[in-house]
Amino acid sequence: MIDVLDKFKPKSNKTNNILCIIEGQTELKYILYIFRKYIEIRCKELIDEFVIVRWGKGITKVKNYCEFDGGSQKDSPVPFPVLEAFEFERDNLENYFAIIIMFDSDEDKNQIVEKTLIQKLKNINTKHILLVSRPCFESTLLDYCQCKECRNEIEKYPQTKKPCEKYKNNFSKLNCFNGVDDLIVNISDYKTTNQTLLEIDDIIFRVVEKKDL
Repeated sequence: MIDVLDKFKPKSNKTNNILCIIEGQTELKYILYIFRKYIEIRCKELIDEFVIVRWGKGITKVKNYCEFDGGSQKDSPVPFPVLEAFEFERDNLENYFAIIIMFDSDEDKNQIVEKTLIQKLKNINTKHILLVSRPCFESTLLDYCQCKECRNEIEKYPQTKKPCEKYKNNFSKLNCFNGVDDLIVNISDYKTTNQTLLEIDDIIFRVVEKKDL
């Protein structure tokens, strides 16, 4: 009798995938290279087997080299697409192994989007991480710099009209590494004390451990 009743129980839609609501290719490549600390993997395999990428109102299609339509969307300037993606996945949020949300703070006036997300995430039981980079993700990546002087060096450059431009335009001038991509490629050789980045690393390690590889 118990076996018969079990057939009518609703099946769980819980997956071992990570929902990644992220602003652009740099963030996705970062996630890819954290995965590469533990397994050999290409971007296509990452999308097929481990993560769901969302940004904006609908399905987000990831192309070769981790490219997708990030940044500002039609009638929705950054960072508001992060809220649209969150609402798009609202009914599925509890089904993911974890949720990683990453966006830049430079265009978030009065932290409206960040504050809204913090409130919404209070009602989510799924493990979740919100990383709001100040002012942008390139700045966050400085936490991996081994020489410990990279941030001091880059802060010496003049302020730019858009805060992120100072970081994006001057990475190649730093002695610690040659450009954002080179830092990400060699991420396994770097260490960080940034607690949020360490939590992202831990989530990725655990989701790899759960997969039958």
